[in-house]
Amino acid sequence: MPLVKQELQRVFNYKKEKLQDPNPALSPAEVLDHYSDTYPELVNATMTGPDIKDDKASFEFVVKFKEKG
Repeated sequence: MPLVKQELQRVFNYKKEKLQDPNPALSPAEVLDHYSDTYPELVNATMTGPDIKDDKASFEFVVKFKEKG
């Protein structure tokens, strides 16, 4: 039985939103940079993942805020 190469669809999650993959040729870090134009708080975000489920690779953008004081 031959092996079949299958591309996983990438999904990017921020808060409770699912963000579309703007370009599959971009690395996940470049996608984070791309979305930092729309969501400025992503400039200091970290990324977790991929979590693979149902032929999808899911990445999570996580913003950690520090409080002054």
